[in-house]
Amino acid sequence: MTLQYNNQVDVMDLQKACRLGSLLEIKKAYSADPEKLNKKDESLGWTPLYRTVICNHIKATQFLLKHGADPNLPNNLGETPLHQTADNSQYEIAELLLTYHADPNLQQNDGDTPLHHAAFRGDEKMVELLLRYRGDPNIQNFMFGRSPLHYAVDCGHISSVKLLMKYGGNPFLPDRQEKRPIDLAQIKELQNTLNNGEKESESEIIFFDEDKLELGDTFGKGKTLNDSHEIENYEAPTPPIPQNFNFEPDSELSVLPKQNSNKLKPIYSWLESIELQELCDILCDAGYDDIESLIVQMNSAYPITRDELERIGIAAPGHQYRIIMKLEEDACICPKVLSLKSRSIGAESFWRCCNTPNNATLGPPLNMNLKEWLRSLKLEELYSHFIESGFDDYEMLIKQMFSRYPINDEMLKTEVGISKPGYRNRILAKLQEEVKVIEKREGIVIENTSKNASCEMCIIV
Repeated sequence: MTLQYNNQVDVMDLQKACRLGSLLEIKKAYSADPEKLNKKDESLGWTPLYRTVICNHIKATQFLLKHGADPNLPNNLGETPLHQTADNSQYEIAELLLTYHADPNLQQNDGDTPLHHAAFRGDEKMVELLLRYRGDPNIQNFMFGRSPLHYAVDCGHISSVKLLMKYGGNPFLPDRQEKRPIDLAQIKELQNTLNNGEKESESEIIFFDEDKLELGDTFGKGKTLNDSHEIENYEAPTPPIPQNFNFEPDSELSVLPKQNSNKLKPIYSWLESIELQELCDILCDAGYDDIESLIVQMNSAYPITRDELERIGIAAPGHQYRIIMKLEEDACICPKVLSLKSRSIGAESFWRCCNTPNNATLGPPLNMNLKEWLRSLKLEELYSHFIESGFDDYEMLIKQMFSRYPINDEMLKTEVGISKPGYRNRILAKLQEEVKVIEKREGIVIENTSKNASCEMCIIV
């Protein structure tokens, strides 16, 4: 049913209304132009639904879904709203999307499904939810040929491994390097789990049957979402119906989809080091497909600039800065900044000296993501601003503070879109505080080519 409003003068843009999560404004915008319901924005390819999900607006998400929003439309990275919920442990929204027929097996540009994301993070609750909606534990991604089970085993997430095995995960499925999940198991309990197959009776395996679901008025574990002043009564499924269904190992899974040749080029790995591999095709299509030539070009009369990156289609300022910073480091135009990314499983910090114990924290915690950091400042409402502008990684924000392009007031105002000076000052004060903490650590060398910090006892190779 289309909602009608008499006054159309003050109708807000649907995308903006979805970012704010205002049901009243969303209803007005939808009534004014229902055709925009599934329209993507030009810069990121986000639909209104994707925006309500990423901003964690549950009721707004439900409203869009009830009025025909497609939960399976991908953004420019190939990610659907369900990928986003798997990344951020948004269980209620994830189940809401699934009840409206979100496909748990859609693959983004790298071939990862939402289940890949949940398995990599060891999010047992999300893993189980996706599996119950027939998420396939044996889908292989495009780059490495790894399944969700590969990720869970490699990261040592025992509970998630047990769930994936229970729902038909294949421990003998080889990836592109002929590594099977069972080959990656370093813990004895994992080895036993994979060898024994976690035998479960069919009655213990529960799937949601979307064709037989009944509707109720509660969501999840007794949590009501009803609000008579805002939306109609919420409709959600009753407890799942057991089904005699299981995934059978598929011999065709060993045959990978056609590979994107750009992903095999060195520039892909280079972009992956700054977590911008999704921009590989843009750079390659524009002729910037050789990383060595790009680095040499930085010392020429025609260096790569932010304007050039924007011209070829890289619109997010944060992504532009990240590429320029990395190019300038590799071209020795400026000193290398300590790499903040630590890939060790269970690491507690990213500023680590070689002589410190594994649990010694030398700086801001690795496990704090951007949303948590903003929440600590009571500015979580600005999360979508940072995401849209490409300043989407907390650790990269810290790294940028040590570069030639430190975050400043003008940058926050014009490029991130934070209009309130009080908010900008709060963010800058926190960034400066964390920079001082890092700088005061005795013996830490910021200029370094390795992935770890080095003290005076270290030998830099």
